[in-house]
Amino acid sequence: MNYYLLNKQKGSTLIIGLVFLVIMMLAAATGLKFANFEESMSGHAQTKNYIFQQAQSELAFRLNSFNSSAKERDFLFEALQQPVDTDIEILKTLPGTSRAQVEIKNKSGLKDIRETKLRFVKDTSCGDGSSLDRFVCIDYELETKAVTESKVSSNQFQGLTFQNNIKN
Repeated sequence: MNYYLLNKQKGSTLIIGLVFLVIMMLAAATGLKFANFEESMSGHAQTKNYIFQQAQSELAFRLNSFNSSAKERDFLFEALQQPVDTDIEILKTLPGTSRAQVEIKNKSGLKDIRETKLRFVKDTSCGDGSSLDRFVCIDYELETKAVTESKVSSNQFQGLTFQNNIKN
């Protein structure tokens, strides 16, 4: 056995060990970076879901208030009195009878609701078999926008139909 070769190989073990250590540190740093990125994505998804639920809650609150309070129905009549909307982008999706929006103040207590608006869309005979000479169905569009402090937002729309007696 050559004693000279054994002494020469002892230093190479240290270098190979250091190279493996650097590779392992790079792999760990990359793993931490990906874990942090996935956690950030998960937090954003949770925030989007939260703000969506806030907007949906506001819509449900408004629909319930229209059904339970005659005073809240004043917004429906106010929307009916607005001038016809002339915005070309609106007229691409809504009929020409749609009116300008009415702003509704936030009374639901949800802190992230920025605005809620109501728009008259059209009135027509009711398709539910109601007597044509007694009732008219008035269609509205309810829109709400919720925004968090971190600027994540959700716009939600809900159509609603109000069945009204025709006065003779």
